[in-house]
Amino acid sequence: MRKFSKLCATALAMALSITMVAPISANAQVYWEEDANGVKTYKSDESDKTIKSNEVEGDSTDIMLALASERKTVTISTNSYNEVVPFVTTKDVAKFENFKSNKKDLKVKVISKVETDDTSKGEPDYDYMTKADGKCHYKNVKGDIVDVAKDECPKGDAKGIYGVRLYAKKAGTYKIKYEAKLKNGGTEKLTLKVIAKDNGEAIKDVTFAGKSLTTSYRDDPESYELKNNRLWTKGFGKDTTLAKSGKIHVTMNENFKLKKIEYGVIETETENGQIVPKDADNSLDPNDTKIAWKKVKNGKKIKLSKVDLDRANINQNGLRVHFNGNTTTVTYIRITYKDTKAKTTRRVIYTIQRIKK
Repeated sequence: MRKFSKLCATALAMALSITMVAPISANAQVYWEEDANGVKTYKSDESDKTIKSNEVEGDSTDIMLALASERKTVTISTNSYNEVVPFVTTKDVAKFENFKSNKKDLKVKVISKVETDDTSKGEPDYDYMTKADGKCHYKNVKGDIVDVAKDECPKGDAKGIYGVRLYAKKAGTYKIKYEAKLKNGGTEKLTLKVIAKDNGEAIKDVTFAGKSLTTSYRDDPESYELKNNRLWTKGFGKDTTLAKSGKIHVTMNENFKLKKIEYGVIETETENGQIVPKDADNSLDPNDTKIAWKKVKNGKKIKLSKVDLDRANINQNGLRVHFNGNTTTVTYIRITYKDTKAKTTRRVIYTIQRIKK
């Protein structure tokens, strides 16, 4: 099995990033946690199945795609040209084609496409192999995990990654139809349900101390942020505040259920006389940085972080060097919610910058 190519991994990351609706990330329901011995445990919010990296052979991206639950429904906003949904072939599929809508009010267009031909000369392709029994495992076109001997796996490493833009003129329920060209020469007809709403985002608003954290993209940021009750400070911009604490409140849109609110601060350590962030031990923390999270009830008060970085006094070639740190400290807000139509759990992370006086 060839590992997921660097080109395809990059294309996949780009395709997935298009659908992000928050300042940092909207993580899917599959993630990993790493223990002190460097062993990663891959998990899914939608099932009890876990996979340990020391028990299998396989690329991390392939393992996470295999664990992800089958997508049956997506929700989009009407009259938006930024509703792009990623489609990734499974191991038994060479490519997707013929994306079409069942109604004229939903326009479907493939705006990005990466397809690779078979470069392995017909070698077996799978998501991961268990070391104990040599069995190979792969997700098939129907979303089922298939466990077979290596010589029974799909042949060849052809694959495709697609960014498909959905533009709905009117609110309503639609269906995308498309075809999967299988590696064995067959064709599978597939569909995806699309729910279009005036506001298709999961989170309607997030406020800290009564000020909104939602992002705006206006030409006149000062006027817009102040008039629309945004969290904003002159000289620093959006999502900044002089407040030390405040109530956090989350409002969800219809068909999305709030599961949990957490706030977090960066965990640090001293390295060569400097205060630096610890490396993350899971894929849910932002920027590969370890975060200490605490749960908070909706509408309750939180204290913003005082944790600063880069503050140190060190000697370099006989010179005393002093680092003063930063003018702001960061607090992360992580919101976990359930898409009740797609039946998937997702997480979104916002940031609040506290200004040091």
